[in-house]
Amino acid sequence: MLTTLLWLGSVLGMIAGVFHAVNIFRCQAELPGPDARQIAIYRAVWAFALWSLFGAYLLILWIVGALAKPLSELSKRRRAA
Repeated sequence: MLTTLLWLGSVLGMIAGVFHAVNIFRCQAELPGPDARQIAIYRAVWAFALWSLFGAYLLILWIVGALAKPLSELSKRRRAA
């Protein structure tokens, strides 16, 4: 189960990373300067790499948070009753 979540998070992170990298490249490549395109590629690759690396952890934290919130509300209701 955990391995599946890690793979799913990695894939979702890569998808988000592609969109973020394309956006960064478009914005950075338009800047003036002789090295603007190389800097844009460098920053886009880093954005993709970081999203790919941390996407799995973000997904797992989101799932844990989504499960913890209803459980905490349920425990509050039990205490109030």
